[in-house]
Amino acid sequence: MVGQEHPASESGNVVVEFVGVLIVLVVPALLGLLAVSSLLMAQAATTAAVRDAGRAFVRADTTEQGRRQAERIAQESFDQRGVEANLVLDFRCSASGCLTPGSHVTTTVRARVPLTHLGGAVTLEETVTLPVDELREERR
Repeated sequence: MVGQEHPASESGNVVVEFVGVLIVLVVPALLGLLAVSSLLMAQAATTAAVRDAGRAFVRADTTEQGRRQAERIAQESFDQRGVEANLVLDFRCSASGCLTPGSHVTTTVRARVPLTHLGGAVTLEETVTLPVDELREERR
């Protein structure tokens, strides 16, 4: 009825129920949000790393120099975003000489990224194919 008071034995239940809901619903939601945001940051870093590494490789004078520059630039992409990852770069060439004018180089970056708040890790992979400038001198 209107104006009826609750018994004194139930006066602390609201606090207990609030804490229970907080623990069961809000904390996992926050952990999930943190995991998704770090995963999105890692995906952005992977995309930038493959694009920049591919560009560095096709513009290099030699394939060895291209690999070194690409690895350095890919790692910088992750470092700038504060993402820790184990990177593996792979280059596949369409011609016998990787830096032959008019050929194409396919660059793949695989990044194993730890999910710090949830444990475990996830592997992200991005690939880009870029042309070697047709007007440059043939390089090895």
